[in-house]
Formats: sequence, C-alpha cells, structure tokens
Amino acid sequence: MLLLSGPSRKVRYSLYSGDINTLSIDPYNGIVRLIRPIKREETEVLSAVIAATDQGEPPRTSTAQLTVYISDINDPPVFERRV
Repeated sequence: MLLLSGPSRKVRYSLYSGDINTLSIDPYNGIVRLIRPIKREETEVLSAVIAATDQGEPPRTSTAQLTVYISDINDPPVFERRV
C-alpha cells in the first residue's frame, strides 16, 4: 500500500472539458454541482472530464469521465455505474 505524505496528499479538482457552463466542481472536495437549473426536455445528458491534480513536485494529474443522465421528476430513478 502506498501512503502519500506532504504536498502529494493534497488534491485539487477541476472540470477539464465538457458541460463547463452547466456544471461546477469544488476544487477541494470534488463535489459536482449544477450552475443553473436544467430541463429534461432540453437536456438529456450532461458530461464532463474531471481532472484531479496533486500538489507534489512534479504535480501529477489523472482524469475521469463523468456522465449524468437527466430524467423527468415524474420518471422513476435509474442508477447505473460504469467502470
């Protein structure tokens, strides 16, 4: 098991690409939020590439694809996990 110490433990998150005018990410905890309300009739899918960068020297970055499928409030929820 690799245990990180010092600046390498501190990770900052950012939206690298995608729906950056609709989504925001907290740089310290990685929580993704909507910037504005959306309507299912207008938007069915939101996507973004999220980057996580440590504060080490040199800094290391990894990315992940986030896809959010929007359903109508009257539709039953469907949860899907892809790895």
